[in-house]
Amino acid sequence: MKLFKLYLLAILLVGLTTSVQAQFIFTTNDDNTLTITGYTGSDETVTIPGTIEGLSVTGIGDHAFYNDYNITGIIISNGVTTIGYGAFDGCHNLVSVTIPSTVTSFGDEIFNNCDSLTSINIPNGVTSIGYAAFDSCTSLTNVTIGNSVSSIGGVAFGGCMNLINITIPNSVTNIGDGAFDLCYSLTALTIPNGVTSVGDYTFYYCNSLTNVTIPDGVTSIGNLAFAYSSLTEVLIPDSVTNIGNYAFGSSSLNSIAINTDVNFGAAFADCNNLTNVVIGKNVISFSDTISNMFYGYPNLKSITVDVLNPTYSSTDGVLFNKCTNTLIAYPSGKLGNYAIPDTIINIGDNAFGGCYGLTNILIPNSVTNIGDYAFYSCTSLINANIPNSVSSIGEGVFNNCYNLTGVTIPNSVNSIGQIAFSDCTALANVTIPGSATCIGSSAFSSCGSLTNVTISSGTVSIADHVFSYCSSLINITLPNSLTNIGDYSFYFCTSLTSISIPNGVTNIGNFEFYNCQSLTSITIPAGVTSIGEQPFYFCGLTNIIFPDGLNYIGFGAFYHCTSLTSLTIPSGITNIENGTFANCTGLTSIYFEGDAPVPGYESFDNDNNAIAYYLPGTTGWDDFFSQTGIPTALWLPQVQMDASFGVKADQFGFNIKWAKGQKVVIEACSNLSSSDWRCVQTNVLATDTVYFTDPQYTNYPSRFYRLSCQ
Repeated sequence: MKLFKLYLLAILLVGLTTSVQAQFIFTTNDDNTLTITGYTGSDETVTIPGTIEGLSVTGIGDHAFYNDYNITGIIISNGVTTIGYGAFDGCHNLVSVTIPSTVTSFGDEIFNNCDSLTSINIPNGVTSIGYAAFDSCTSLTNVTIGNSVSSIGGVAFGGCMNLINITIPNSVTNIGDGAFDLCYSLTALTIPNGVTSVGDYTFYYCNSLTNVTIPDGVTSIGNLAFAYSSLTEVLIPDSVTNIGNYAFGSSSLNSIAINTDVNFGAAFADCNNLTNVVIGKNVISFSDTISNMFYGYPNLKSITVDVLNPTYSSTDGVLFNKCTNTLIAYPSGKLGNYAIPDTIINIGDNAFGGCYGLTNILIPNSVTNIGDYAFYSCTSLINANIPNSVSSIGEGVFNNCYNLTGVTIPNSVNSIGQIAFSDCTALANVTIPGSATCIGSSAFSSCGSLTNVTISSGTVSIADHVFSYCSSLINITLPNSLTNIGDYSFYFCTSLTSISIPNGVTNIGNFEFYNCQSLTSITIPAGVTSIGEQPFYFCGLTNIIFPDGLNYIGFGAFYHCTSLTSLTIPSGITNIENGTFANCTGLTSIYFEGDAPVPGYESFDNDNNAIAYYLPGTTGWDDFFSQTGIPTALWLPQVQMDASFGVKADQFGFNIKWAKGQKVVIEACSNLSSSDWRCVQTNVLATDTVYFTDPQYTNYPSRFYRLSCQ
């Protein structure tokens, strides 16, 4: 009886095992072993058997348990050696996994998105952890990695936001890009000595990471490798030759030690807690512009250099070259006033860039050169006196110093670079010496408080945008030495009321006085031959006199100049470009000194009150009317009933207005009924007005005059 019960139990166990094993889908390998490729069961805890039907199970295939939501536990039996690509990917309820020591190969994404998995023990036999193997395992807190692993793939533990503890064994020589990115809870890590490169995004946004040890063998730290971490200190080993962009960007670093030449780029950008930088004795040069490395750190108080360094030195936390004749970088977090030592000849590019707390600077006479952007965004700087020893003001030197109220530019300066004083919004008055022959583009653009500018004789060129958006500019004096005024020079100078362009200027550039709504008067010199596109767009001009030699007026040049009432177009203008005088709604009289020009599209659009006056003998006016809709009329000499009309010094006279160069005949008679008209005087107009006098008018009881043209 007892024997029968045992026999029955054995039959039941065999039947149960057969039933469980039947839930696995598998393939037979060439070596007569099996690989599990799927599972049809519904058990929460699944044991991967060591054998099925007498054959050894050695592998778990790609996506074998993909997106199985029922499984909470996996036990892998001894004998399994490989786990394939995405084998347990998307098993969102998987909490625990037992991996035997026989496993040697981990495929990519094997536990990807197993967001209930809390811990993992990777056995010693495994040599590599595949790409995204544990990516987004958001409940994973502890990981033990076996001592045979040599490579951790990219994003292997990416997004494991609750991962607290992980020890990377010394066997690891390669850590892939983003391997631990977004591991918010990771606090400390030691990178093994065999690792030579920390890849891009490796510890990106590990915002609890406060301590990391970078070994001496590392030569490269990738882009954003430690960005947004909570590291407070970092020692860059001598072996590092390259640090990628934003490698430590926006981290909590307050101290950095640099011991070797590196290409920093923007490696430490936005480390707003940084207070101290130490440059070691082995740093000879930087691939990047060194001053840019220290720009914009609001709490940086000190840059310290090892006394044995052959290239650099420091005094009071300020960085100099070794022989202390070049000031390289001033810590942007230092506050108050600073007197530059009188040994300094050169102020380096961006040397004081972003020093928000610098209020006053004393530049000694020893300084001969001020580098580009030297005082860029020194937003508390109030005054700057440039010594006579300086010969040029570089690009962007005082750009965005928006509390700068006064600056003295000495006669020694021969050029002012582009955007040199741009966005100095408190600057009210500027005198530019004649020694500065060239003023660079946008040199004073967006100086919103600038009201008065004097440019002394000697300056020959003003580049594009020099005074654009100087909305308070009322007065500017341009010297006769000036020959070039660039495009957009007075763009949106909305308070400018009048300006006289020097005689040496031959061209009025594009958009030069665009939207100068208060500009009512401008003097254009005789030498100007060309007016560019939209230079007087939306201006308040009431009158304008074109020079005789003008032969081109550009597109939209006087668009919406609604206060213009009268124009005289020189004979050299043969074409009127599109929209040139469009929307000049106050325009009533347009006088043409030559044949009808060819009008462009909407050249006089909406000029509904205008009449075009033409000289005798000129042609093309029927076509002009048909194309523009502007009525035409013959332009004849006119007696001016102004202050000139009447008896003066016993002579009767009056002004005659007509086109310059035209011949006008003045005839007189004493009796209108006899029609005995006699020529009294013939005049050729040198300008558009000539004064006529009749000394014999007292010899007649009455005297009548008429004008005729020849």
